[in-house]
Amino acid sequence: MQSRLTKDNIVRDMHSSDKKKGYQEALSFRHKDGSFSAFGDKDPKGSVWLTSFLIKSFVRAQKYISIDEHVIRRSVDFLVRSQLETGCFQETGKVFSSYMMGGLGQKRGQKNLGRPQGALTAYVLMALMETGRDINDSIIELGIQCMNHELRARNNSLDPYTLALVTLANIKYNSTSPDAQFAFETLHGKAWKDGKSILHY
Repeated sequence: MQSRLTKDNIVRDMHSSDKKKGYQEALSFRHKDGSFSAFGDKDPKGSVWLTSFLIKSFVRAQKYISIDEHVIRRSVDFLVRSQLETGCFQETGKVFSSYMMGGLGQKRGQKNLGRPQGALTAYVLMALMETGRDINDSIIELGIQCMNHELRARNNSLDPYTLALVTLANIKYNSTSPDAQFAFETLHGKAWKDGKSILHY
């Protein structure tokens, strides 16, 4: 059994020929509250990001293997409880790669607006929407509002990774909304072409 749960391990195991084994391995890193973390019960708290990633993996794996609905439901409930009053989501456990969360830095001299939460909020919202489960509309709406408030407040300083997640979440929620259009245009504004006219972000 692996001693640490990582994104690479999840992708490898859940997409292998023995998906059921990968699913069982992932369950060994589950907390009683429905969350998951890199070291399971050895960690004091579960990770919002990792739990979101696993929910997406489990939902997709349901096409091929039997996934306990209770596992998904409990994980969804954990994410919902992790929502702040602002509507955004904040990491509760350890994150070993800050890049998973998108750009966390600020430009030198920029007014301190607090730690960016847009990337994580976008990722959680996409996971919740992808489950197809009955999620209270207000939870999604508040998350979208908070995410887009941060987008408009920080659009010049957000990195392409964060902008891509925010854009995808907006499109998944309402592809014709002004917020989705603004997010896409902001992301596209970060693009540059190389000598072969290939877009890079």
